[in-house]
Amino acid sequence: MVSKKTSSRIQLFVGILISLVFLYFAVRDIDPAKLGDKLSSGDYLWTLPTLLIILLVVFLLKAWRWTLILRPIGEFRVMQVFPAVMIGFMGNNIYPAHLGEFLRAHVFAKHEKLPFSTVFSTLVVERICDLIAILAYFYTAVFLVDAENLPSEMRQGAMALLVITIVAIFGIIPFVLAQEKSLALSRKILSILPEKLAGLIYGLIEKGSEGVQMARSPKLFLACLAISFLHWLLYGLMIVISLKAFDVVVTLPQALFLQGVTAVVVTVPSSPGFFGVVQWAFTTTLGLFKIDVEPVLAASFYYHLTQYIPITLVGLYYLKLLGVDVDEIRAEKNKEQPVEAEDPKPEEAIRESPRDISGDGTPEKPETVS
Repeated sequence: MVSKKTSSRIQLFVGILISLVFLYFAVRDIDPAKLGDKLSSGDYLWTLPTLLIILLVVFLLKAWRWTLILRPIGEFRVMQVFPAVMIGFMGNNIYPAHLGEFLRAHVFAKHEKLPFSTVFSTLVVERICDLIAILAYFYTAVFLVDAENLPSEMRQGAMALLVITIVAIFGIIPFVLAQEKSLALSRKILSILPEKLAGLIYGLIEKGSEGVQMARSPKLFLACLAISFLHWLLYGLMIVISLKAFDVVVTLPQALFLQGVTAVVVTVPSSPGFFGVVQWAFTTTLGLFKIDVEPVLAASFYYHLTQYIPITLVGLYYLKLLGVDVDEIRAEKNKEQPVEAEDPKPEEAIRESPRDISGDGTPEKPETVS
């Protein structure tokens, strides 16, 4: 039987191989001299600071959104969750198997003395909001872009993804409106499976159902959705600016179309940081608009690195500041039995009283991550 460590190494090797394949198809038709000229003559003077400012706003929006999703657990400030958010995205940049999500939940749960499973389950709502925003922009862009001979496979694939998303959303609604009854029904349905497999699946469903409870508040959910639409719009603006730096002018719908394709392909198992797949998404998608490949490839590296480098550096800074032991967390993930934070509160207590209650009946302010 293959050990967890060996399996992780195989997964990393396969991911790197997949990235190299995507990178090959992205660069196979380029003229290296033209690419070098584009990279050396790019307009970095105003585009670089602009991209970095937008990136900061995007991640502050991500942190703000997470404070709203965490509201059923407790009241948290943006700068309380910001370090964990940055550590999580840094983790996706340098560690395989999307370890970043696990890192983010673990760091925040440990610091705030909350159960890991409760914190981790809140990321379900985040993914739902992101998916809705990305697909809404993508489908709007599909009808607005002027690409000739848009491949039918791309339209069909997008339609299939839309159907899957709609089914998933309708599958989640019962857990929002009637959690206990839905869990009981799930347990009954899963009873036909082997006990161990049924227990594993039920555990995932139970954790996910905890995370979507904030959706019971339409006001909170709509606020999270609005933030998602705004921050993905800003990502689209970053694509426009990155291309403009190399004299490639695209419309916002074209950028949002590209953003949708990129968001899908980065879900493909690849190397940490998604190198290769992002470049393929840029060159293949904008190739539909008859744009030269060299400036597009240059823009793809620029767009990618202006996010990868600052996110990784800031994440590593917070990792060191908070004294996080990544090896320990990876070991816990490999065991698939994450250790709860020290002195966790029971889940029932968390639902009734998110934080310790002081003598005057008001929630005690959480400690600030510094």
